[in-house]
Amino acid sequence: HYREFANSLQRHSMPREAYGIYRQLAALPDGALYGLAGQVKTAVAAGDYRAAKSALVDLQTRFPTHTLTAEALQAYDNRYAGSATFGFRTYNDYKGNHITAWDHSGDQAFGADNWAVLWGSASNRVSDDADHVRVHDSRVGVAARERWWSSRVWVSDYRGAGQNTTGGHWDADLFLRDFTKLNFALAKQPVWDAQAWKNEPIMALTRTVSLSHRVGYGDFYDFSYTLDGYSDGNRFYGWSANYSHNV
Repeated sequence: HYREFANSLQRHSMPREAYGIYRQLAALPDGALYGLAGQVKTAVAAGDYRAAKSALVDLQTRFPTHTLTAEALQAYDNRYAGSATFGFRTYNDYKGNHITAWDHSGDQAFGADNWAVLWGSASNRVSDDADHVRVHDSRVGVAARERWWSSRVWVSDYRGAGQNTTGGHWDADLFLRDFTKLNFALAKQPVWDAQAWKNEPIMALTRTVSLSHRVGYGDFYDFSYTLDGYSDGNRFYGWSANYSHNV
């Protein structure tokens, strides 16, 4: 029954909960093979590569020639290792500033560990009817993750128009269940205002708490609350609720 239950959880995209059942299965007299193989696959799916490696070593030691061991090794070798993204955006804000930015960012995992290096940079051109400035930002940070949580933090350096300021970002995901996640985020970054950059950049400190929940295969609920504080004394807060359904 453990095996069927864990397999069902895994098929329904619930690797964290399936992992716990596979651990119980591996402790049974005849359950080690399927339990360890299941732990490898579900730990990889949940991003817990350290747990996946530990189960894989045990599996290879006890069942070195079994096909499930080969499948588990393949799943581990195909784990996420990193990515790079490149983007362009352009928009106008309510004050008449026109912002154009080129951005690239990426992350690179540390082998079998649950850590990654984060990096990125951008070139931002901010203009209004009177003037324009160009601001370059570069950022570096780290990310860490286990089965039930993940977190990212980075520091950003902004330079342009004779000004230099520092920002940053931190956020964390906490999985209450596979389909239920809390997110906490804290970010400090400049307001893209051409005139402010000529004098003193206005910094925004944004705090966000959000909850997302999935019901079944296609129903998604999201709730969030945001509080912004600005270095010029202004404040903003707001909340949102969203529902989406996939068919």
